[in-house]
Amino acid sequence: MISRIQSILLPLNLLLSIFSSVIAFAPVPTFKKCHQIFSRDIEFRGSSLGMFEDARVSNSGPVILTDGNGIEFSSGCRVMLTTEVKAFSIPKGAAGKFADDKSFIPIDWDMEGGVPKAEKCCVMPKGIRGAVRRVYTDEFDATHAIVVAFKKDNGFGGDYVPPSSFMMHFKTSEVEVVAEDS
Repeated sequence: MISRIQSILLPLNLLLSIFSSVIAFAPVPTFKKCHQIFSRDIEFRGSSLGMFEDARVSNSGPVILTDGNGIEFSSGCRVMLTTEVKAFSIPKGAAGKFADDKSFIPIDWDMEGGVPKAEKCCVMPKGIRGAVRRVYTDEFDATHAIVVAFKKDNGFGGDYVPPSSFMMHFKTSEVEVVAEDS
């Protein structure tokens, strides 16, 4: 009886081992390779949020990120925010907002009951300027592909002056180039 069961299971075991080795070593094309093969100057979706970015994939070179005016983002260029943004991962001294006269109003940390979490941020107004530190051009990198540095007491020629130095990631739709590399 045991030999009969073994005679049935042996071919099945052999078949399973062959099948599993074929699956384990079969070349599976990755999304990136398929995307590079089939894309010809098309827009791509950002990796985790599925948002369209202003980027072009071409056969002749790397991905190029541009602002709404068609100017390329590059490391060192000066940019300006096009929308109001709340920055949460910032130094404590940078938490607050800008007044109508463009001066910075810090948060009162001694507020009775503490400061609500939603207010522990810097409300960055439309028009504040910074310098681009890095541009992620790989499709699988950050969805907010532009890294902008804001420097304490340096408004880069703009009306708003950041109270502290920090860096922040932005989408291409949130910033626009105001000056080329400097």
